[in-house]
Amino acid sequence: MLELLNRPGGTATEVELLVGRIRDWGSVFQAANFQEQLLYVQDINRRYDALANTANAEDLVELRLMRSLWAKRSAQHIVHSLPIDNHRHLETACSLLGSLRTLLRGDAVKRLLQTQKQVGDASSCNALAWLLAEHTVSDEARLGLRELGASSDTFRRLGPERISKFRPSRKSGHFDHSKWLLQSGMSELDFVDGDPDRIRIRGIELHSGDIGIVELNHPGDGLLECFLEQPGIAPHAMLYVTRRIRNPKTRELLFQPSTI
Repeated sequence: MLELLNRPGGTATEVELLVGRIRDWGSVFQAANFQEQLLYVQDINRRYDALANTANAEDLVELRLMRSLWAKRSAQHIVHSLPIDNHRHLETACSLLGSLRTLLRGDAVKRLLQTQKQVGDASSCNALAWLLAEHTVSDEARLGLRELGASSDTFRRLGPERISKFRPSRKSGHFDHSKWLLQSGMSELDFVDGDPDRIRIRGIELHSGDIGIVELNHPGDGLLECFLEQPGIAPHAMLYVTRRIRNPKTRELLFQPSTI
């Protein structure tokens, strides 16, 4: 990380300030109240988002890793260490966790559901449901939302259940996409303002044509990746598009959000 701070560049001061703020996380979460903690997280997000448009590629990759680790560590601290002893604290904690923009671990989900049972009310239930829909992995979120009796809108934000399991780096051309789209769960998609080229899923809004860097949960196994001593943290890029496919029987137009 010293290389990051000492590297010459027009954003050196901004990079140092962001790194310093990230390192403050322990003192902020131990001493500050929920409102001050939320302002702190929003400040980190603002500084990081600004650098995403100005920092060079090497700085940005290192900052991305730092922010990811910071968010995951902060989320665990919020769930397991902060006093959440009434429904207002739980609702505020859900807002704070959502602002971290990271996926919650299974033990954190269980702890939050248990807290809702003990001290929650209808308002904190709604806040927790939206948090699970956007910031947990699909299977854990679906179980939690069923336990909370979440609305259909919340399930739509979560997105459909997994139809098939396959590793994303494997060829998937033998899957019949029209059969996928005819699954009832595929109607659980949150198109933004009804626009099929804009979708919101797992807390992220995607527009058709967006390009992203994808972090996978297994080491990359591409031709170049296998020669690295350490697997890359983001070994794949993606292009998001909304595909149009005709129902072979009714000729109805079906929309398929896809990453390439």
